Amino acid sequence: MGLLVDDYAHYTVILRRITARYGMARVFISGSAAEYAPWSEREAQQFIQELSRAIIQEGFGIVSGFGEGVGTYVVNGILEQLDREGTQLFDDRIVLRPFPLGISNAAQRERRWTAYRTDMMGRARVAIFLFGNKKDASGRIVAADGVEEEFKIALEKGITPIPVGCTGSMTTTLHKKVLDDFSCYFPTPGYKQLFEDLGRMATPRQAVTRVVKLLKKLRENAQH
Repeated sequence: MGLLVDDYAHYTVILRRITARYGMARVFISGSAAEYAPWSEREAQQFIQELSRAIIQEGFGIVSGFGEGVGTYVVNGILEQLDREGTQLFDDRIVLRPFPLGISNAAQRERRWTAYRTDMMGRARVAIFLFGNKKDASGRIVAADGVEEEFKIALEKGITPIPVGCTGSMTTTLHKKVLDDFSCYFPTPGYKQLFEDLGRMATPRQAVTRVVKLLKKLRENAQH
């Protein structure tokens, strides 16, 4: 069945809407965790797994770079939902891109990782940020600069950022950054309370519900 429009100018509008809806259906999950404070390890891992499972269940896709302490539980959640659906098929909604390791040259490694991040994030229109810490060379827990870089790439690409502030570390900083200039990040009314809720401590199930609620609202608005 063909799609009829009044004039060629309408094709551009239609294609933009299709692109927005398709992109909005994919969610990039950014995060790393050498520790999970203020969450317990069990709570945090349950949250990550349940969040990824719920995202797939709601019909979204996931793009992930397999960050330390996060990526494993993203994959577990995806596989759990696929198992519930009775399928093991990974379609184009699921993009998993582990970062290349073993690059001894620091400058080359940073270039490669930035290119990886840029490519992955180009496959989504929403980016969820979780935790965001790592161990430095001396073993101290520090903020994850990679998560901060992914936030900056998201802004450069016009990707909607969703830092889940209650997970702590770099993500708490990013959540506050968005709130401080909220209308620049979320120019459409009706999102602020949903976003503020992401900074309030919650059980894993409550936090998952809050994130999914915001994702669904973004998708609904993209369809209009």
